[in-house]
Amino acid sequence: VRLQTQLHVIVESKPDNSIPDLRLTENEIFPELLEFIQSIDLSSLEKHIHGHVPFVIILVKAMEKWLIPDESGCPKHPPKTFAEKQEFKKMIESMSMNYSMELNFQEAVDNASLVYVKREIPPEVEELLTMAEENMKTSSTSFDVLLVALKRFMDENEGSPPLNGGIPDMTASTDYYIKLQNIYKTKAQEDQDKMRKIIQTVTDEYNSETLPVVSDEELSVFCKNVYNLRLTKTRSYESEYDFVYSSDDQKEEIQGELIAETFDPYSSAPAQTPLLWFIALRAAEAFHDEYGHYPGRDSRALALESDANIVQEKMKDIAEKMGLKENDLLASTLFSEEEELDNAFAKEITRYFNAEIHNIASVVGGIASQEAVKLITKQYVPMNGTYVYNGIAGVAGVYQF
Repeated sequence: VRLQTQLHVIVESKPDNSIPDLRLTENEIFPELLEFIQSIDLSSLEKHIHGHVPFVIILVKAMEKWLIPDESGCPKHPPKTFAEKQEFKKMIESMSMNYSMELNFQEAVDNASLVYVKREIPPEVEELLTMAEENMKTSSTSFDVLLVALKRFMDENEGSPPLNGGIPDMTASTDYYIKLQNIYKTKAQEDQDKMRKIIQTVTDEYNSETLPVVSDEELSVFCKNVYNLRLTKTRSYESEYDFVYSSDDQKEEIQGELIAETFDPYSSAPAQTPLLWFIALRAAEAFHDEYGHYPGRDSRALALESDANIVQEKMKDIAEKMGLKENDLLASTLFSEEEELDNAFAKEITRYFNAEIHNIASVVGGIASQEAVKLITKQYVPMNGTYVYNGIAGVAGVYQF
């Protein structure tokens, strides 16, 4: 399975382990949230309420306590070293009435970093923001408009993007949770309103007649996913097939990754590593390009042997173009001179004669349809490479060629 797309925008990449956007650090916490937290006195709460205070409140309270100057009057800073972080967690535990029974304090310890580590914009998003203004001068899309607006919003707000507005599940009373949820939703809406004003300014600066209109739904989804924005661009299939590279650096990077893949072969049977079978399949394609048919058309023994010998030479040529000519894994498998493996891949590719087996076709078709859905919905990150499935061993790999 191989995807080819010039530029594919992904707003909802939906990473598996997304950090909640709670803005709890000293420089990020917003007034409405701080006012709500300061209105709660943990020491005066009854036991059943104390065990249902959201961990967000506990963390900010703990940091306030941590930052109280010591006896010498020297100001303290948020935890930086491993020892300080462990001490901070112990302090959170000490604030509980019964740590083993209060799940909210256990959640606070698990999420302690949220109050002393500011969530940074990922490098992939930073790169998009760097290109945003330049893209507006050529062919601008609604995504480009949103990126420019995001960059300006962050410039105006000390590097902070619009608030997501969502809060994770947590141990909390219904009353506390709803109040906290409303505070975050209100702040997120205020940030979206600011983004809308910036978008209007951007539209006025550029030719508003040619710029696409950014809908409220687009803006809302964008603001909720500013940390997860991605832009995928694949190599063209023609460049991959002909081993054409845009630069020496790209060639070195791609070949370096392939060499690295050979250091981690399929452990149970290295000969079943998907990369090896891809090289064999490429050799069959090269055979077809030269002779107009796939190896194995003539089932007579001498013809099959002749085709296999040609495929073997094609494999050597392809391996050299991939930078794998002197590779140890290939030397011990594809190009092994041991009786059991001598021309074994070439003979198998010739014997199979480009057949399509229904169970393999269903697996590959399922993967292809899954990737197509990603492209159509612009959700989740599609594969950037070639998916190779080995039905003999039931293993697969994704490679960039």
